[in-house]
Amino acid sequence: PASTRFILTVDLAGDGSVATSPAPLSQVSPRELVFEKGTAVTLTALPGPQSVFSSWSSGATGISPATTVTIKSYQNVVATFDDIVTTALAAALDTSGLVWATSPLSPWLAQTGTTRDGSDAAQSGPISDYESTSLQTTVTGPGYVGYWWKMTGDFIYDHAELQLDGVATENHLFNNTDWTRARCFVPAGTHRLTWTYFRRSSDGTGGYGYGSETGGGIIIGPGVVVGGEEVVGAATRSHKTRNAATFNNALALDQVTWQPDPSLAAWYDAHFTRAEQNNPALSGPAADPDGDGVSNLMEFALGRSPVSAEAAPVLRPVREPSPADVEQLVLRVPHVASLGQAYLRFQSTPDLPSQVWTDLTNGQDGVSITDADGQFVVRLPLDSPQLYFRLVVTLP
Repeated sequence: PASTRFILTVDLAGDGSVATSPAPLSQVSPRELVFEKGTAVTLTALPGPQSVFSSWSSGATGISPATTVTIKSYQNVVATFDDIVTTALAAALDTSGLVWATSPLSPWLAQTGTTRDGSDAAQSGPISDYESTSLQTTVTGPGYVGYWWKMTGDFIYDHAELQLDGVATENHLFNNTDWTRARCFVPAGTHRLTWTYFRRSSDGTGGYGYGSETGGGIIIGPGVVVGGEEVVGAATRSHKTRNAATFNNALALDQVTWQPDPSLAAWYDAHFTRAEQNNPALSGPAADPDGDGVSNLMEFALGRSPVSAEAAPVLRPVREPSPADVEQLVLRVPHVASLGQAYLRFQSTPDLPSQVWTDLTNGQDGVSITDADGQFVVRLPLDSPQLYFRLVVTLP
């Protein structure tokens, strides 16, 4: 007769353990558990005192510590735990308000050879072909994470990405790219940010990429990180500092910043449920859920609803006398009370087909920009060569 009992093998990568519910009928070994066919087994990952849970793989997926598998045959799952990093590596990250964790099989180290700001930085450990290594932290949104990154690779498929809750964002680097500024919006709630380097080279050497060595890695360097939320308690694991002479076949990540935005948080809470805030296609800064041609970020800046279609704002200059009784071109744009002028920029061009836009700067070329009574007022000379105008909204 066909067997009705099967073995579920639970493998561990890193410092941690896994609890099962229900308990197994028996054990072949500490990691080989016997269950009746058809049993729904809930697996709960339990990190060690100096680690955090990273992800499930093999016969299970996801980044939640709890997952369920249904016994159908002989099966295997892998629970991966990352080491909490402190001392030199944490100092290199300059992130006293956050807790960072690194891949246990290729832990990240601090180094001083390759940084954008001339200070120390953190670099991923050695990996071989077709492997990856990651560094993660947890923040509470909404807000923006910003960073600089640079990559040198010896094969076209070497790449790195920023993941939000285990899902790749649009922020990627491939092969050889010089220092580039990148930002990513994080919706409301607690979210995991993970920088991952994937090695796809065929030279077969791996390594750090120092001197004559080859290999791959990520460098994440000093920056100011404000806010965020710790995911575990204090840690004491030690990491040494390396002095790198060269930077070969690696990814560098430097000057990481985390900027929560309370005013934006209140606006999101007023217009989106928590489930909707976790759906970037609906609540992302560039999304337009009401289909009125205005992005969510622009709706926020103008104090409008993102879920109730309104006519798109039109920048229509009018002729008005100045306080000195000289006629000027005047633009008026209402905005939310909490929005600072740094968020919203006015741009102009004398030639629309060229699409060469420049910022209008207060005090230059007769331009006056004031902020009063909940609106920006832009005044230009009547003979200004600027014929076309647009608004640009950004979060610093």
